[in-house]
Amino acid sequence: MMRRGTFLATALLCVLTAFGGTQAIGDPGLEIAPFAPISDHALAGQITDAVLPETSGLAVSRRDTTRLWAINDGGNPPALHLLEKDGRLVASYPVRDAENIDWEDLAAFSLDGTPYLLVADFGDNYARRETRTLYLFKEPEHERAGTVRPVAVFDFSYPEGPRDAEGLAVDAARGEILLLTKRETRPIFYRLPLQLETPPGPLRAESIGRFENPDPRFDPPGGHPTRSLFGAAPTAIDLDDDGRNLLLLTYTAVYRLVREKDESWSQALERPFERLADHPLPHAEALAVAPDGKRVWFTSERLPAPLWSIDPGPAP
Repeated sequence: MMRRGTFLATALLCVLTAFGGTQAIGDPGLEIAPFAPISDHALAGQITDAVLPETSGLAVSRRDTTRLWAINDGGNPPALHLLEKDGRLVASYPVRDAENIDWEDLAAFSLDGTPYLLVADFGDNYARRETRTLYLFKEPEHERAGTVRPVAVFDFSYPEGPRDAEGLAVDAARGEILLLTKRETRPIFYRLPLQLETPPGPLRAESIGRFENPDPRFDPPGGHPTRSLFGAAPTAIDLDDDGRNLLLLTYTAVYRLVREKDESWSQALERPFERLADHPLPHAEALAVAPDGKRVWFTSERLPAPLWSIDPGPAP
């Protein structure tokens, strides 16, 4: 009997083959550049452990870049989960002094030789939360599984009021935290100052640009209902250690924006993103980029969750 995981992988590859061309489905007259469809070599493994029923964030460990960190979406126990890059669970670290209202993304970075993890509790489907929270952790030692606590907590708000967001990245070199909203026609990028201590009061995010999706109505054939309704919505972002290669995931594709050395993020976001690859994953909500920017991983929020890995190729 074919195992469920094998059947899923085979089915996904069939879908990939079905839309491996260069013409997308959309409104008549909509011009979309040729894309790089995912190959069968991109399937790195699967997340199958029941402790990760809704993977909403991924990040590459800075202690051991052969491993990934993952978190669950809201309503699940607050915890950090360590994975091998084929999706196998290594260990789970329950979190104290933090609440998982709606954890939606995770970032890893190093500062002054210390590796950190930043968890974003900023999901807000109905735009009702006046403040949302970021939790900063020193990355746990992999050989010592146990309970962890945040070393700093940042409450923040948006100047325009409540927003739903799912994208978080840290530019340690520039001392900035990047946030990306989800439900606007032109999703908004914000920034916060990167700090290592809890500030005395809530922070106010600053708007720095928009995600100008080059394919706002694109959806591959046979799409999942979520993909059809929100196919262009961004669900995750991540940065390499240089702070120049910004990767972005939507329900249908993976994108990249490369910031020039002398640019601010406000200046870089004036240019369109490059579409790297289209994917068939329903509920694709977690993405991580390697510290050197040469590999990208992403996965679905539903078990069993295929874990895909692609080479983004040289920057344009």
